[in-house]
Amino acid sequence: MIIQMNTASVQSQVISFLRFPLVVFVLFIHSDFRGISSAWNPALLDTPFLHLASISLSLGNIIDFLSGSLAPLANPFFFFISGLLFFKGSDFSKKDYFDKLRSRTRSLLVPYVMWNAIFLVALFVAEQLQSGWTSAIGKPIAQFGITDFLLSFWDISLICNQGGIAAPLDITMWFVRDLIILVILSPVIFWSLRWLSSFKKPIAIIVLCALLLAADHIPSVPGLNPQAFAFFGFGAYFGINKTDFTALFRPFLLGGLLFAIFFKQFGMYNLMYAALIVLSISLVTRTIQSGRYKQLPSILTDACFFVFAYHTLALGIIISLFKSGILNPSGNVQMAICYFFTPAVLFLVGALFHCILNRFFSSLLSLLTGGRSSS
Repeated sequence: MIIQMNTASVQSQVISFLRFPLVVFVLFIHSDFRGISSAWNPALLDTPFLHLASISLSLGNIIDFLSGSLAPLANPFFFFISGLLFFKGSDFSKKDYFDKLRSRTRSLLVPYVMWNAIFLVALFVAEQLQSGWTSAIGKPIAQFGITDFLLSFWDISLICNQGGIAAPLDITMWFVRDLIILVILSPVIFWSLRWLSSFKKPIAIIVLCALLLAADHIPSVPGLNPQAFAFFGFGAYFGINKTDFTALFRPFLLGGLLFAIFFKQFGMYNLMYAALIVLSISLVTRTIQSGRYKQLPSILTDACFFVFAYHTLALGIIISLFKSGILNPSGNVQMAICYFFTPAVLFLVGALFHCILNRFFSSLLSLLTGGRSSS
């Protein structure tokens, strides 16, 4: 007997399931402490740590693969999901556009402003408690001018022209910043894809793949990220054309893997991430439709956005422990424990705070998560 599953249900289950591992990937990106802690000696990381058949891997190799190659899939994947959901089930009329702007004001803009404001207050308090200490900005919050405060909500690299990552004070919120710009420019994306699809639908996919390839070589400007445009457009294509992406990607489990390896060898990273998106969706879709799918505990899925937004604040405490020598791992085993336990600690602490806020300050939590919190 063949069990027919609701297509919309499968798509929503796939998206819901993927949010948790993708947030964990974000935590792994920020759990590589090389260059931060002198304890993470590059020479030590080159010593064999794991043997697989005839292959010897150092802890450095493992960190490079997880934090440097695999985990960065998270942001392109989130842009893909955002583009898909933004245009899903809508003909994108003028009314639709303004309705979506209003809803994204709550789900994106309000949390974006609030989290960066929280980080400003937290860093100011930390500077008062620890005399002579300044945050990664390199300038005391107490000495901020109006321009510095505005830049802290957009691009801290411009404060004192210090350079570095072009992100707001809550660094992971660069994703939300760029997504807000994509939402504002969504009519351009919609009509461009609609026009390309009017010739033949594959034309739009070919153009998007070309954009993915070009995005590897186009400099990113705060708010105008080529990678973000490409993957948001990639997801938007399926939403606009009302295409069941789970049914389309399901047969390409092996193909997604082979193409990901191929593109990785030639340094085509955005195409590699596109292939990994196909692979991941195929794998999760097969698992759900096989009946082996078990829904993740709500304590994990409900807290995802909160963990995403808060974690660099907690990460700053861990980094300070490394810099002060309080955390001073020696040897591969201790460093591996630090590396693998950091994402677990960050997520569990975030989930705990999420539960507390949900229990006692649910209205505040709803603002901080853009209405994503659970009752």
